[in-house]
Amino acid sequence: MYVGGVLGDSYNPRIVLTIAFAILSVFFMLQSFAGIFNITSHAYFYFVAIVIGAANSVLPPTLIAIMGNWFPKKNRGLIVGFWATCNNFGNIIGIQLAAGLMNVFGDHWEYLMVTVSILTGITTLVIFFFLVPEPHLVGITIDEYSEKEAMIDTVVVDQTAQRIVEEANPEEVA
Repeated sequence: MYVGGVLGDSYNPRIVLTIAFAILSVFFMLQSFAGIFNITSHAYFYFVAIVIGAANSVLPPTLIAIMGNWFPKKNRGLIVGFWATCNNFGNIIGIQLAAGLMNVFGDHWEYLMVTVSILTGITTLVIFFFLVPEPHLVGITIDEYSEKEAMIDTVVVDQTAQRIVEEANPEEVA
């Protein structure tokens, strides 16, 4: 899958993710500093929130590009669909973990943000050292469908679905 585009052939999703997660780690720590050092400036919070949002905006398209490399065209839609639902489960679990940590930290939200910053930093290191953005880099070949095979498969599936409907309701189909 070619993802160079505007960025050219030098686009490396592993580096993009590493930089984005490193920025997130630093700015989560800066957010915790607001509580630790009693910073109440709205401009400070706006700046930190804007940078966190900008770094977060890079993650989904980069991760989708990586997943597109690892799965054949036939299954990409299904895989990306499952991946997209993980965000909701992550939010549910994350809120529960945050509530539990707030009890542990005695309602000091700044320590929760320090924890998030450290975990994001660890994730940054894991991505940098272990993420393989393309399967051919480790000797794996992903069999792709040709356009012709995809069209034939669609016709076969449509004919099979039509036959099942006709067998289920023969009088309604006529």
